[in-house]
Amino acid sequence: MYKFVLIFSLVFALASNANAKVIAQAGDIKITDVEFDKSYKVAIQNSMALDRPPTKKEHLEDMIRYRIGLAEARKKNLENHPQVKKALDLELYKGLIEVNLAKDVEKIKVSDAEMKAYYQKNPTMRSSHILISYPIGANEQQIQEAKKRANKIYKDVVSGKKKWSVYVRMYTDDNATKALDGDIGYQTSTSIQPRYYNALKKLNMGQISPPVRSIYGFHIIKKTGQRSYARANKDALKIAVFDKKRFEIFDSYFEKLKRKYKVSIDPKFI
Repeated sequence: MYKFVLIFSLVFALASNANAKVIAQAGDIKITDVEFDKSYKVAIQNSMALDRPPTKKEHLEDMIRYRIGLAEARKKNLENHPQVKKALDLELYKGLIEVNLAKDVEKIKVSDAEMKAYYQKNPTMRSSHILISYPIGANEQQIQEAKKRANKIYKDVVSGKKKWSVYVRMYTDDNATKALDGDIGYQTSTSIQPRYYNALKKLNMGQISPPVRSIYGFHIIKKTGQRSYARANKDALKIAVFDKKRFEIFDSYFEKLKRKYKVSIDPKFI
């Protein structure tokens, strides 16, 4: 497993030095002690989570393989191979993002006020549900049949003739939550399906929603809890706000780039 770390460390530039001593050579390819020391230091740092760090002998062997492998690839003109070109294109795209946006992303700060504002719109909520599922890849007829059944069950549930737990045991197709009265615990806007979350957000405590469709089927949702900001997971919240700002930087950059390239889309296509 350590070889992945070694290879990763080798992507760093191998600096040359007039006073450096050549410690390995393959044809015209030379590896100096200065190059090795820099690369080996990176490998050691990146191997902290592994069972053991690489030995100097192992790392030098990987350096040799890396250098002669690159030479052989260039000799065979692999830059023009379809798979290699695809990989290079991806690295170029990632490089563009890194070079142009990394500094802006590094400047992102997340304040407590921003976290509170975000949480007001995206609270952590608890719910129970009754799932009326349909098969993966279901056709329109199967979907409509499931919807019809879900609407019928919803009318029965809101009649209040039986307890919620009874309705769950009677109707739900979610075997994992059937014994828990349909409880799926506390969830965030990123941990459950968007349609489910948005429907849940509109409910008052204890209120039951009409059937809501997701990739799993139709859900009849009951809101059972909502955490206050004081009890929210601040680390997860900070990441969510950070990601929101990061995506805004990306969106702004590509909107400018699209104007530069005069992007046009056939409205009929979408």
